[in-house]
Amino acid sequence: MIIYKDSDGNERIIRSDEIIKVLIKNGTINSETLLKRNVNDDEWIMGSDYELFNQTISSTPKLKKDSELELKKLKEIANDYWKAIKDDKYAEIFKNKWEVIGLTNNKPDLKGSLIKDSVNFNKTNFWGLIVNDNWNIYAGRTLHSNIAAVTADNNRWAKELFEGVYEITEGEEFITKEAALAKEKNGVFQIQTLGRIQIPKKSTKSQEETGQIKEKQTILEKARDSKEEMIETSVPKTKEVKTEDKENLNYKTENIKKIQEDKTHIETQSQKVNAEKARDEKNKKREIIYESLNFFDAIKICLSKYADFSGRARRKEYWYFTLFLWVTSFLLGFIEGYAGAFPYTQQSVFANIFGLAVLIPALSNTARRLHDVNRSGWWMLIPLTFIGLIPFYYWMFKKSDPEKNNFGENPMIKKQ
Repeated sequence: MIIYKDSDGNERIIRSDEIIKVLIKNGTINSETLLKRNVNDDEWIMGSDYELFNQTISSTPKLKKDSELELKKLKEIANDYWKAIKDDKYAEIFKNKWEVIGLTNNKPDLKGSLIKDSVNFNKTNFWGLIVNDNWNIYAGRTLHSNIAAVTADNNRWAKELFEGVYEITEGEEFITKEAALAKEKNGVFQIQTLGRIQIPKKSTKSQEETGQIKEKQTILEKARDSKEEMIETSVPKTKEVKTEDKENLNYKTENIKKIQEDKTHIETQSQKVNAEKARDEKNKKREIIYESLNFFDAIKICLSKYADFSGRARRKEYWYFTLFLWVTSFLLGFIEGYAGAFPYTQQSVFANIFGLAVLIPALSNTARRLHDVNRSGWWMLIPLTFIGLIPFYYWMFKKSDPEKNNFGENPMIKKQ
């Protein structure tokens, strides 16, 4: 008897060895299938670790050959994957050789669901490739490069990122122990079998140093009391100073020097701890997820912000809406001329009416675009000087300010 997970992730119980052999021969149960030998087993094993699977494969030459080819292919993929992780130049070779695509998490409320990512392949969170009609999901190169951000704040981001995709374990290094398996439907990659990913254990070095700092601060407080006592006892009431008092004075002087050295060491260690925290925060900010925007989204946003002159508008939002205005005006004029409407006017009546209707959203869109490069919306008047067209269009084509500016957050960054 065995319990195995089918391609849809459902658990199925098979009590007959003969039926199990049939499922192995027709490929329903393969080397990557997760199964248990009985109901009481806590851990799942791979099909390749199941005795009956290996016996059936070895007794069937074709299956044995297919299984060996499959294992050879998986080993080759694993080898190429690690080369791509270590070398960004080899990543492109890996992508073309195995037809790998970049993936990212779907909506936050859809755990275990991935979609294609349009950013640079080396910056995608996940890599996916097809093996035996299943999509094998691996952690992308950017996660390995930014492991400090992934594991920051007690692995908070790792837990959010890998939920529904991988089971997280801790070890010495960051490594994909087992690829997750997914099925693709209508551009959505739904995880069927969780993979296993290992992340480095959080170093306790900073915690130990913080404890040492607190301990030495307590010593300093005691030393200050000792110093005050020493000052009181070191001033003799008579001109003669006893030998015991001199020795006591020398001892306390040496003790103060030692405490001063400890204080310097504490301050140095404290600076190191703060520097590590700052570096972790910087690495955390380095991984930015950008919001996608298409032509119709831009039109919808601009019309919804009809008279909103506050906030920022990215380049795509401005130029998509501007293109919409040009194309619509041209089509209205063409249709009016073709239909012969208003023959006694040289200008298009429909186009002029449309222009008046969208005048305010066009101006507000221009103001928000100027805000995006940290310029006041009043700069839209500069083209009236004619020579001002040069800086105006330079600002219209300029990239968004990457960080928060005087008019708000970067509109390209996806809100988490």
